[in-house]
Amino acid sequence: LIGIIYVQKQDYARALDAFERALKIDPRSARTLNSLGNSYLVQGKPDLAEKEFRETLRYHPADREANYNLGLVLLSRKQPRQAIVYFSRVQPRDSEVLTNLAQAYFSAGQKAKGLELAKALSERDKNDVRTHFTLGILLAGQKLFPEAVHEFQLADALQPGTFEVLHNPGEAWLRAGNPTKAEAVLERARQINPRSADTLYLLAQSETDQGKNVQALELLVEARKLAPVNTDMIFLLARVSMQLNYFEDAIQVLEEGVKIAPRRADLHAALGECYFTVGKVDRAQQEFRRLMELDPSARSYAFMGLSYRHQGRFDEAKKYFLGGLQKDPRNAQCLFNLDSSSTSKGTSRRRRDISPERSPPIPTMTTRCMSWRA
Repeated sequence: LIGIIYVQKQDYARALDAFERALKIDPRSARTLNSLGNSYLVQGKPDLAEKEFRETLRYHPADREANYNLGLVLLSRKQPRQAIVYFSRVQPRDSEVLTNLAQAYFSAGQKAKGLELAKALSERDKNDVRTHFTLGILLAGQKLFPEAVHEFQLADALQPGTFEVLHNPGEAWLRAGNPTKAEAVLERARQINPRSADTLYLLAQSETDQGKNVQALELLVEARKLAPVNTDMIFLLARVSMQLNYFEDAIQVLEEGVKIAPRRADLHAALGECYFTVGKVDRAQQEFRRLMELDPSARSYAFMGLSYRHQGRFDEAKKYFLGGLQKDPRNAQCLFNLDSSSTSKGTSRRRRDISPERSPPIPTMTTRCMSWRA
């Protein structure tokens, strides 16, 4: 008891001393061993915590607390199969235990068992808002969006008009590719909490997915006032501005974004595209060079190659398209544009790997910048 009090006061040195003295009196005490393990967890020392929980189970194999806590430690270490063993030993199993067991099944690749357990828990606790909400979060994390939305709807039916219960299914509908339903739910969430930057951001995404870029722009301007350093919002705001041909506005936003997150490749790609579109080619190429440093992929090389190609500098363009093909020999953008650059110089030589019939439509620089994070 004294050790637990010291843990609550965050006086871990005295807590350890108290636990050690207690273990000298009773080295097999499950309560003391578990309390010592829990104190290590609070201190962020899972290795030492695991040792104590295993010591408890050596003397008391059925101990509920030790089995459950050891399962949590193993799950946090991405050892779900081992976690399943210990969660399965916990009796009785409350909602928290069953939720973590379902998570372990999903993490172990046993999707059917995880889903079966989640459905059973949902039915067992059908009048518990918290259970339905937690299951919704769990299922959404597994990209089981229809099942997640169902749990959120059950929670909403039990406790209508709760912000969190509306915000999360809105996001789930969005991730499931149904922006219309996402918009409807997120609008309800917005009415409850009009100053939620996250809700405004998701609502803007639902608008862009429906081609409502003007409405999305208005929402993002409002959201950014609430979360000015959120670079996801900055990127989407720039993306929508570019789609509306407001490139100078996008440049201003993106320049702020790269100061906040200088290592975000998508921001540099978008900024380079904007510079190029407004005729600031030198600055565009500076951004594309930075992009290649951050993300030396074939598509990064394609950006630089396209900038030279549009200037009519085909030799320089060819160098970057070839560089991209060294990263990915089958990259369609580099193959197509290398072929086009050769044709533009008057050569009739065609690459064997590509032909007009086999070539996919090559998007513009702007379009590819829009899909950078896809």
